[in-house]
Amino acid sequence: MLTIILNSNKMNMKKRISLLLPVIFATLFVVSCITPFEPKGVDSIDNMLVIEGDIIANDTTIVTVSYSQSLSNTKTISYVTNATVWVESETGTKYTATAATRDGHRIYKINTLTLDVTKKYKLCVTLNSGNRIESDMMSVQITPPIDSVGYKVNMDVPNVTFYVNTHGTESSSKYYKWSYNEDWEFHSKFLSNVYYNRVTNTYDYLPSWSDNRYYCWNKASSTKIIVASTENFAENRIHQKELVSMGHDDIRISYVYSMELIQQSLTKEGYQYWENIRKISDDIGGIFAPQPSEIKGNLKSINTEDQTIIGYISASTVNKKRIFAYGQLIGVYDVPQTCETVVINPDNPGNPKLLWDDGYDIVSWSFPPDETIWAPVACVDCRKTGTKKKPSFWPTSDI
Repeated sequence: MLTIILNSNKMNMKKRISLLLPVIFATLFVVSCITPFEPKGVDSIDNMLVIEGDIIANDTTIVTVSYSQSLSNTKTISYVTNATVWVESETGTKYTATAATRDGHRIYKINTLTLDVTKKYKLCVTLNSGNRIESDMMSVQITPPIDSVGYKVNMDVPNVTFYVNTHGTESSSKYYKWSYNEDWEFHSKFLSNVYYNRVTNTYDYLPSWSDNRYYCWNKASSTKIIVASTENFAENRIHQKELVSMGHDDIRISYVYSMELIQQSLTKEGYQYWENIRKISDDIGGIFAPQPSEIKGNLKSINTEDQTIIGYISASTVNKKRIFAYGQLIGVYDVPQTCETVVINPDNPGNPKLLWDDGYDIVSWSFPPDETIWAPVACVDCRKTGTKKKPSFWPTSDI
């Protein structure tokens, strides 16, 4: 096993609790081997208010407000678009959110970059109905720096696992939470400098190198809950906490992979909340699955007791670190052998229009002898699974 540590220099990935709730409660309904367990006070998992977003004292606070859905509901998440959201300090100072759109849904952004970390804060949300929801008033947890982000290669599987190392003082929080944003560069199987015009049934060369369909990028954010505690350790130190693993066919590690890791300190109560959610979502419940009382958050309705509210709001600073990992050095990725080519020439005539309609794209064209080579479009045009927009921080000079 090979271990490599990468030392290099926005928000937390908000878990889609609206989608996770049906799994949580469906699991709780069937954990008993004698009779179904029915959580008290939960008549329906539909239409619960879900509030996500931590108060980030040295960055922008991002909040989403939505309603949970039943197991049978296959529609998109029902986001609340007209809420009033703000962070309020213990002295009454308010930091009001502005509405924005991200990935097609409503978010609320609050400038909390310069909050006084010696004060306490709470998150407040007022719905259009007039119902007001507040979190507990909380002290700001100071998050220690990330020591390093690295990876381990296991050629027996084969795969690569990225991990984090960090530590805090004995007096600082012993509870940690991580999320990450990732970007990767990938290439199509074939570099084609020609294109096919189906309307005219003709071929031509690409106008310029910048029009190539070979170099592309893609991005994503973490989707799982990653938490850890050093409460029972001799030191307040996290060693090689696993973040994500990728197999030999994962295109993210084919060329250049970048991770921006976000680290956040939690209170013990915050850690227990997220650990319970993690157990249910990762371990699919079981006889030791947390009960509904154990996943209770710290949000309450000021106006009514009828509204069930899901979510846990923390207040902390965050620390970030960006790393780059190169597929050639990782040495795990295998190019999939799924790009068989079709040749059309005088000795092997074919219909380009039919090939195009069947999902093929042109790889090369030579004249004479008027020969074209074709392959599945995903093997020729990287834009089918990515974009030509290179991140501004990218380390390579590819177009």
